[in-house]
Amino acid sequence: MNRQDIQRELAEIKEENATLGAPENESNTCDHVILPLLKSMGYSRRDICSRSPDAAGKFPDYTLLPESAHTWFLEAKSWKERLHPRDVDQAINYAHRQGKRWVVLTNGREWRLYDDQIPNVSNEDRLVAEASIKDESEFTDLLEALSKANVLSGAIERSVVATQLRSVLEGQLTQKDSEVVKAVTRAVQKMPGMQSVKSSDIAAYFGQRALAPIKQTKDREPAEAPEPKLVEATTQIRPTKVVGLTATHRGTKPVRLIFSPGDELEVTTWKAVAREIISRLVNAGSPPPIPYRIGRSKGFFLAEEGSTMREPMKFGELAMESHFSADDLMRNTIAVCDSVQFDWSAIRIEVVQP
Repeated sequence: MNRQDIQRELAEIKEENATLGAPENESNTCDHVILPLLKSMGYSRRDICSRSPDAAGKFPDYTLLPESAHTWFLEAKSWKERLHPRDVDQAINYAHRQGKRWVVLTNGREWRLYDDQIPNVSNEDRLVAEASIKDESEFTDLLEALSKANVLSGAIERSVVATQLRSVLEGQLTQKDSEVVKAVTRAVQKMPGMQSVKSSDIAAYFGQRALAPIKQTKDREPAEAPEPKLVEATTQIRPTKVVGLTATHRGTKPVRLIFSPGDELEVTTWKAVAREIISRLVNAGSPPPIPYRIGRSKGFFLAEEGSTMREPMKFGELAMESHFSADDLMRNTIAVCDSVQFDWSAIRIEVVQP
């Protein structure tokens, strides 16, 4: 198994769906999507046991690596069926009864990974990673982490920790009131000349909005310029382009958010883009009625600080849920703008092209 195997199988599935249509039911979803993907992840027929009952007479759709210390479970749903919180309980109960750790809930197009060893939380809050087939990179990352080789070696645990750490730090390091930023601020303030640094400066730095460095005064000798380094002819700079705000930015990475000429700032993630746009609404005193939901979603997209969210971003007394894919996050941000009649059509984003 390698990453290319997963990508190759994913491309075939997309082509079949475009030509023949999406799977009609759960059985078709399993046969035409889930099983082929599992095989591309390195699992053989003997590694995949279908509907094997546990000690309580209950059974998941698939038991992976049965009768081993690395057994995990997969609960399958139809391609056209939305994943529901009740499906989480059903799937995790399999693992809990057998003392196993990992559970996947999927309808083929969305894969959600749960960790039954997270204590004292609801089953829904045991979600540690998820990916949509719409985002090929994230989707491939998750399936690669779940590959047979990575499950057997324990690398899946390191992948999950890395994913959670990146998510936590991305939220913590850009919020001036977070405990992480406060600790960094205290440490920096003890350094020579740094006594006046504020937590907002630290948060701005990590959000790629650091203060511009002070220019050298004329009476100070400029530092000796380093000798230029030779760059190999094979080095390529990935091109950028400026695009409008839409709900689809698949395969691109933002580098600059442009509200208007002269009103620009550097960004490095789509979460940062959403944060800056929503922050403008909040600071202008025009957020939607709080708490604010997106469609029929169970959780809030915007709510008062302290509300239950997986990855909240704070705006003073308000918080925004950021636990979404890039496309869903942009779609939700646009929905908020539309709800308060905020004209977002002039917003531009400079992105790095794949």
